[in-house]
Amino acid sequence: MQHEEQLIIIGNGFDLNNGLNSSFKDFFEWVNTGLDETSQRIWNSNFWNEVFQVVKLSDPTWFDVEKQIGEVIKYLQQEFTREEYLKPTFKDDFGYVKSGLFRRIIEKSEKIYFSDEYDTNLTLNQSILHLIATNANFVGNVRRLPTSVDEIMKSLFSQLTYLEKLLNMYLLQEIDKNPEYSKITQQKIFTLSKLAVDKSDYRVKVLSFNYSPIKFAPDTHTLPIIVKNVHGELTPAVRGDSNIILGIDQSLLFSDGNVQFSIVEFTKTYRTLFLQKHVTVTESSFINKNIKVVKFYGHSLGSADYSYFQSIFDELDIYNREVYLFFYYSNYDEVDRGPEQYERVYQLMSDYGMSMQNVSQGKNLLHKMQLENRISITPLT
Repeated sequence: MQHEEQLIIIGNGFDLNNGLNSSFKDFFEWVNTGLDETSQRIWNSNFWNEVFQVVKLSDPTWFDVEKQIGEVIKYLQQEFTREEYLKPTFKDDFGYVKSGLFRRIIEKSEKIYFSDEYDTNLTLNQSILHLIATNANFVGNVRRLPTSVDEIMKSLFSQLTYLEKLLNMYLLQEIDKNPEYSKITQQKIFTLSKLAVDKSDYRVKVLSFNYSPIKFAPDTHTLPIIVKNVHGELTPAVRGDSNIILGIDQSLLFSDGNVQFSIVEFTKTYRTLFLQKHVTVTESSFINKNIKVVKFYGHSLGSADYSYFQSIFDELDIYNREVYLFFYYSNYDEVDRGPEQYERVYQLMSDYGMSMQNVSQGKNLLHKMQLENRISITPLT
């Protein structure tokens, strides 16, 4: 027997509301004070740490890590397609092969960095080449400077995985400090599953954009709650590695196919392929047309995850089918977050409408769902 289903989509706001110090603000405070000497030295020379330090100069309150990763990758995929980078090597006066590519990066970065127009507070883009040209992971060994764009991007990717490893370590420690976290998390999912639903036999699926695990003990009296961590789940500290993903949305890449593979590796779509190692042909799709209700809570609805929302809305055919969207939010710091949530939902639905093949339907998507009472934005008390 097929049951109607509801899909609950949660983001970091869910964990924060459950008492977990999971914000990047909390994480960076820990990075600055909680690392051992070796880890601190490695992090201090990490390219992404240097990027974030530049961003902080212009906006001390920023903490959107994936947005900044996206800005860097978007800049580099455009910059590195220029003809001036196509000669990777040259021979010096002694006949030794040198990195022409890196020499060009240094020359161009110095031209930008020392120009009268340079202003660190103005834009990150002005600093990216300079950060590469001076990064210790590249210039630490002058005899082995990178000779190709692919080498540079693979190093930046490797340095990103170190950031992921630190984040994995930090979140595990925070969960250990909060013994009630698992219980609170389960109760919050149960609460969300009961909202706006007049039937008790909906199968519940949870699509988590967090890394923290959500485990439910088997209950013979209710349908099982199925949880999927989109971007990986925290790896036990004893293993010393990480399966969690920080990355960019596929939509940031050039649409003409002129993209280096080493840049594709930064996309969440590519990296999540490695998390799907045990799929069988007998498994039903996690997202399918049995889903009648979609609930969002604690997700910023930002561009880094837009491709996921587009795929979900496409599969559920939200324009033509009776699918209900509920966007829940919580107020915090004694501030009404309603206006912010309305703006995010409006932007998400507008972006999705513009992606629809039928242009006229895309333009009136939000209006149609409002008239049919199929979309709601509500504070969670």
